[in-house]
Amino acid sequence: MIPAIASVQRAVLPLLCLVATLVAGCESASSPLGSPPDAPRFTEAFGVGLPGTIAFNSNRAGDWELFTMNPDGSGVEQITRNGFRPYLYEASWSPDGKRIAFADNFDIVVMNADGTGLTNLTHSDTIYEFSPAWSPDGRQLAFSRTKGPCACSTDIVVMNADGSGLTQLTDNVPDQWGSFTSDLYPAWSPDGRHIAFTRKVNDSEIFIMNADGSEVRRLTYSGPAILYLGLAWSPNGQRIAFAANRDLAGNYRNRFQIFTMSADGTATLQLTDTSSNANPAWSPNGRHIVFDSDRANGTQVFIMNADGSGVTQLTNDASTNVPLAWNNGS
Repeated sequence: MIPAIASVQRAVLPLLCLVATLVAGCESASSPLGSPPDAPRFTEAFGVGLPGTIAFNSNRAGDWELFTMNPDGSGVEQITRNGFRPYLYEASWSPDGKRIAFADNFDIVVMNADGTGLTNLTHSDTIYEFSPAWSPDGRQLAFSRTKGPCACSTDIVVMNADGSGLTQLTDNVPDQWGSFTSDLYPAWSPDGRHIAFTRKVNDSEIFIMNADGSEVRRLTYSGPAILYLGLAWSPNGQRIAFAANRDLAGNYRNRFQIFTMSADGTATLQLTDTSSNANPAWSPNGRHIVFDSDRANGTQVFIMNADGSGVTQLTNDASTNVPLAWNNGS
């Protein structure tokens, strides 16, 4: 997922513009808006004892690199040495936690969790590919793919985990006015039956489809100028977390906030309402959400309960840090 808070508005590859909203100062999180379900409280102090590893992007090394850390912010390790190549920030853990897929130089690549064994799965100088997401069984990757080296339509495609068997799931063409449609940020449901994604023409909305591309359904209905970023399914498949520059009613706001909604698009909850916040990722047990926010020095990684309470800062340096994925520690 791209820094939306440093706000890389990933909504346009053709849309890949870095929109920074770095705001100094630290504010405490307020209660979530709406009526939250029975969510557990944040009992593990500062993430101590939580399972798994968080992958995040940071420019602390002078260019954008992938790092990993424990859920309490300790044990930070740099796992890529990118060297200022064009780099697209999104990354996805394989279900077994042994590999990471990400976009590098507009190609989809995979590597071992320690950064070794880097392998390109796609090779193109004219097609842009980004936002990879592993299927729950680890056999496939879904990602976004442009139709050319331009601001053009973007589709969701899938391929086998070895790069073979490329299959296009959506097929967008310009409308009669020449407007392009971009399908972005594919996210598999935990049972592997569905893929959620955002569809952007002038504004964007969240859609869902069967894993074979059939039965595309719209889940959100928002006002103009709304952008949805960084979709993430809860481990039990009941809710979808996302970031958007909107309020609970769907009206435009100039800052991105974190929301969750039921998998059918109902029961939306707003979890943050201070500063700009984006790139949510669920903990393996579904009790917590990691995200980035500009409420502190630079853009930092935070963790909170799944109901928006218990916000805790994990990173603290003069750089931009963007969480990407949280594996289950297996």
